Amino acid sequence: MLTYVVIILFVVIVLCFVIIQNRKDRKAFESQQNQDYKKKKDEEGDIPVDIERKDNF
Repeated sequence: MLTYVVIILFVVIVLCFVIIQNRKDRKAFESQQNQDYKKKKDEEGDIPVDIERKDNF
C-alpha cells in the first residue's frame, strides 16, 4: 500500500516538474521568436511620428 502511495506521489511530482519546465521553455521560445521576427524593409527604418490630423469637413 505504501509503495503505491510513493509511486503515485513520485509520478505527480515528475508531472508537475514537466509542466513547469514546459511553460518556461514556451515563454523563452516565444521571446526568441519575437526577437528574431524579420521585419519588412519598409518597417525597419520607420520612426513613429505624432501628427495631429485636422479634418475640416
